[in-house]
Amino acid sequence: MPLAGFARSAEDACRTVDDSARLAFVSQLHDRTMLRLRSAKPLDELKASLSARFPLARVRTYSDCLDGTAGAELELPGEDEAFALARDRVRARPFLRALRRLSQLCLIMAVLVHLKETVYA
Repeated sequence: MPLAGFARSAEDACRTVDDSARLAFVSQLHDRTMLRLRSAKPLDELKASLSARFPLARVRTYSDCLDGTAGAELELPGEDEAFALARDRVRARPFLRALRRLSQLCLIMAVLVHLKETVYA
């Protein structure tokens, strides 16, 4: 998704929580994208909305003590990092880990059966 698409999608996610939310800062360095959004609503709702829209992103909230504004900072990973994060999250699920072990066991059994038939045939 291009930078404008990320920014528009993040702003739409914030506007579902707060109509006055606005994009305050956009930066792209190498393959990472940083977005900063300002909001007047509770930060927990804003963070939950952004986390739901961008599950692989790092979402942090902040409060500026100088001007009293608050908002969220969204850091979107690049393609390689996003792939690694998604892979790690899938591997962390116990059911999928057990399913992987079961598939490895089936592969080993299939190789042993094939060897047995080849050697004793």
